Amino acid sequence: RKAHAAWDVRHRVSASGVYRFPTPWAGNTIAKHVLGGWELGTTAILQSGTPVNVANFNSFNPIRDESGNVIGFRPNSGDYNADGNNFDFPNWPGNLPTKFGREQFLGENAGKPAYNATDFTAPAVGVQGNLPRNYFRQQGVISIDSSVIKNNRVPFVGEAANLQLKFEFFNVINRVNLGGINGNVADFSFGRILGQAGNNAGPPTIQVGPRLSF
Repeated sequence: RKAHAAWDVRHRVSASGVYRFPTPWAGNTIAKHVLGGWELGTTAILQSGTPVNVANFNSFNPIRDESGNVIGFRPNSGDYNADGNNFDFPNWPGNLPTKFGREQFLGENAGKPAYNATDFTAPAVGVQGNLPRNYFRQQGVISIDSSVIKNNRVPFVGEAANLQLKFEFFNVINRVNLGGINGNVADFSFGRILGQAGNNAGPPTIQVGPRLSF
């Protein structure tokens, strides 16, 4: 069946830039060394969420009648069509939004499920459910990092030598970028977000480092 690709991102804006500050009183030797060579850099990423694929990853666990015929599923049974592949789709609830707001996963709601497994019912025995693949959406990401750089000429090392001091500030807006929603309806953590996303998922961080080039 047709569906969105797992890596589908509908909206993304990426921007980066560096501004080199002019040197005031450049004719003054002390001002040139102290106030010159400063740069400000920023990188920003704003991205909408990728799809969430809701499916059942459990094995086939049927209810059989006295003749051995399958008449239903036991709780948390998967593989609805009994083909040996433990990756089947339940039925589509039809009344759930494709994406919940961030408040559904933060504050008092942290660690609570936005989706409930009981909303996704099992189909008839021997068939897949009608839930579309990759129907729901993860939360988006906003990441803004900045850096302040001080370039210092060191001619005694070489004519083109430069000692660069770099002060990097990660997640400067202190935003919590949420991790992925658990899409396995047979898992206890289904519908929950239990972590953060991205390399800069934590609180604002400062990193300082020197770099000598010549």
